[in-house]
Formats: sequence, structure tokens, C-alpha cells
Amino acid sequence: MKKNKLYAIAVVFLLALSINGIVNAKQTVEKDDNIQSLSGANPIVITKVKASIFGISFCVKNEGDEPMQHITWEIFVTGGFYGNINRSSWGKIEILNPGETSPTQFIGSIRGFGKIYVDWIASGWNMQHTVAYVIEETLAGFQLGPFTILDN
Repeated sequence: MKKNKLYAIAVVFLLALSINGIVNAKQTVEKDDNIQSLSGANPIVITKVKASIFGISFCVKNEGDEPMQHITWEIFVTGGFYGNINRSSWGKIEILNPGETSPTQFIGSIRGFGKIYVDWIASGWNMQHTVAYVIEETLAGFQLGPFTILDN
């Protein structure tokens, strides 16, 4: 009987922590869509962010007037209780024409428990290699086993 009470207390405690973590995660979202460069607004944008049991997917879009080339991106997922979630991935897109969106980029399944932060860094050059653009974005969320919940 004492064992059942201990299990019940543990479950209630974990649920209270998870609800608190979700509420706090919603309050700590930091997002910067308008990083400026030497020639005006940044044409590189992270779009179509989705989280699921299979991981986090997103696209990179060129919202500028000229083609972008050598676009590199990195994604970092960190957090969880005791910092036990630490995943990263990177990739390169050779060229993105104006208004074009990259194929879906993906970081695989994430497992853990607790508040997480997802950081993106994407950079690319204009075709003349005269201006480099960099964008950084951060989203907060919550990891519950294999389920990722992002505030976006």
C-alpha cells in the first residue's frame, strides 16, 4: 500500500513539474525575424517549423530579390532535466532563388523530459559574394518522452 502511495505522489509531482515547465517555456520564447545586414532586411528566413514524435522539421526560405548561395544551417536542441537533451544537426543548401523554399530539413527523434530550447543559425551569400547574411532564432518548448511541444 505504501508503494502505491509513493508512486501516486511521484506521478503528481512529475505532472506538476511538466505543467510548470510548459507555462514557463511559453513565457521565454525569443524570436528575431528581422536581423539587419549591410544591404537591408535579411532575406534568409526559417519557416514551416513543426515538431512531432519523429523530430523537428523546418524549411529555409529566400525572401530576398536575388538568389542566395552556399546557405549553411545548424540546429541545436538542448535542455531537459539535468541538461540530458543535447542534439544537433547541420546541412548545406547550394542555391535558393528568390521566393524559393528549401526542401524540408530535419533533426530526428528527440527523447527526454523537461524544458528545451531549439536554436537555429543559417547563413548564406548573395551571388556576387559581396554580402553575407546570418539569421539566428530560438524557440522554447517542452519534451515529454518522445513528444516535442514547441511554442511557435
